[in-house]
Amino acid sequence: MKTPILATALFLVAGVCVAAELSFEEAKAKADQTENSLAAESLKRLVEAQGGLANSAFPYCFNNTQTPPPNFTVVVEIDTEGRVARSWVDQDTPWGLCFRERMVKNFSFRPESQPFFTSFEYKNAP
Repeated sequence: MKTPILATALFLVAGVCVAAELSFEEAKAKADQTENSLAAESLKRLVEAQGGLANSAFPYCFNNTQTPPPNFTVVVEIDTEGRVARSWVDQDTPWGLCFRERMVKNFSFRPESQPFFTSFEYKNAP
């Protein structure tokens, strides 16, 4: 009798985990809300961290794709240790996926509060 109960419990936990997954749009809204709530000094630290990432990610992704970057947005959730816990990208282009990978591997920012979402948006000048 213990096996059906355990299986039911695992199914319910798995269902909660799947239901809690955010869409790109939901994650982006959380990032906008988080960024808009930051004090000036925290926002400055975040922009500096994003700039450092961009300085290494853009050349890396250009070399990997051999194309100029299209418009893209990457959203990440940062854990208490300052590492990326989850990530989303608005377009599954080689550039967007490459930048997302670089952000997941190399972005570091210690947030003052949790949960912490931020986004990096790249738009080509018209």
